[in-house]
Amino acid sequence: MLTRVGLAVAACLMFAHSAIAQQTYPPQTYPPQTYPPQTQQPYAQQPQQPYPQQPYAQQPSPAPAAEPVASGAYGTRGSMEAEAGLGLGFPTPSGADFDVMFGAGFHYFVMNGLSVGGALRIGYITGVGGLTVFQFVPGAQYHFTIPGSKVIPYAGAGLGFEYWSGGSSTICSPYVGCVSASYSDTAFLLDLEGGVKISLNPHMLIGGGIDVPIALHTGQNMAYLNVLGRFIYAF
Repeated sequence: MLTRVGLAVAACLMFAHSAIAQQTYPPQTYPPQTYPPQTQQPYAQQPQQPYPQQPYAQQPSPAPAAEPVASGAYGTRGSMEAEAGLGLGFPTPSGADFDVMFGAGFHYFVMNGLSVGGALRIGYITGVGGLTVFQFVPGAQYHFTIPGSKVIPYAGAGLGFEYWSGGSSTICSPYVGCVSASYSDTAFLLDLEGGVKISLNPHMLIGGGIDVPIALHTGQNMAYLNVLGRFIYAF
């Protein structure tokens, strides 16, 4: 009995579910929406302002910069040099053959190219019994620096003293006469020189030139024409 009732209930439920599933609904319709038309604003092109053109002036090319001189380089202000040299030449008194001079000196550059200092020289004159000569010459030298060149021309002058002694014969001059063989004297000395120096490296130089010392001795003026060779150390 119960089984039949349950089956009937189940059949009713299945029928109801089938009826619900087969039920149809009318489609829903929506009224169309309208939008006001979009109006595009006209674009007003702005007039271009004329650009004033500046006249072009060609700029002159800059002058090439001078090559800098390193501080402390040879020939610059504050640099120094020590030198030793040998000179061979011919003195003017009658009877003298030639002279040999050895000297050493020191110079300080007070400005670029210009140095002041002094030299001490010891010499010997042959042909007059032998005269020993001492010279002390304070002076100045000016150097003509050539950019990019290792060759440095120079010219110099000095005013100092000369002392000589010795001799075993008479020295004669057609201007002031003869001087005793055993003569010694001290005189003012004017010294003129010129030549070139060649840079081997920043500290080492060699030089060569002409030196003309003129000594005003009592009764006998003495002049030399010497060829000099120099070894120079710069610092």
